[in-house]
Amino acid sequence: MTEKKVLKGRLVCLKILHTFVWAAFVLMIAYTFYSGVSNRIKRSTFYSILAVFFEGVLLLAFQWKCPITLVAHKYTEEHGPGFDIFLPPFLARYNKVIFTLFYLLSVMIVMMRALFL
Repeated sequence: MTEKKVLKGRLVCLKILHTFVWAAFVLMIAYTFYSGVSNRIKRSTFYSILAVFFEGVLLLAFQWKCPITLVAHKYTEEHGPGFDIFLPPFLARYNKVIFTLFYLLSVMIVMMRALFL
């Protein structure tokens, strides 16, 4: 097998991994939102909030880039939006903004429910 095929295979594996990790965090954010809106706040709601919070800290530590993205840079010359994940280009470009706002809204709803209702 040529080295180019090996690199492409590794990039595909990283894209699959990155997509699954991204989906897990999106599900945690969605679960947090659901918990707040439905007033079904449980311990798992706070675990989701903490997991996403620590993901945000990790992203900040790596200059707003996912560590998987930094590894993927080694396997291709292409570095545009979505080169390292299976997402539509628009979502790949703006996913941090979209889901950070959704996360903050979700946390505010949960906190309002937990503290005042």
